[in-house]
Amino acid sequence: MGYFENSEAAQQQNRRNKAQFEHMVVRNLDRTNKTAIIESADGENFYSVTLSSCTCPDFINRQKPCKHIYKLENTLKETTAAAPSNKHFIVFLLCVLAGYFGAHYFYTKRYGMGLLYLCTAGLFCFGWFYDIYRIASGRFCDKYGEIL
Repeated sequence: MGYFENSEAAQQQNRRNKAQFEHMVVRNLDRTNKTAIIESADGENFYSVTLSSCTCPDFINRQKPCKHIYKLENTLKETTAAAPSNKHFIVFLLCVLAGYFGAHYFYTKRYGMGLLYLCTAGLFCFGWFYDIYRIASGRFCDKYGEIL
């Protein structure tokens, strides 16, 4: 019996680690209701997730927290700790002053796009101008899909 308990604890820790290190994309994050749609690491599946349930096969079969629930939990902690009220202004300012280097993407934790802008001078300035327009018109999203 002791082996089974240790094995279950190890499996749960493995799920926590996957939530932290696998590339799962959080979509439609709702901080109020603590829900989200989470895209799987392979990009083929989308799961509706709350802090107590998930539509993935792992949760349905075991009825215990899965990596998607842990991912939502981590995301909610992350976004509430780093959600300044003037984020829109900061992103706009970063984009205008250093957007051709991707500063606004790095600030919003979209590192892949930031690196692309850094290497191509803001997609040869076309992407930079377009991002200024998107931020000013309220169409620019952060890593979690929330409009700034």
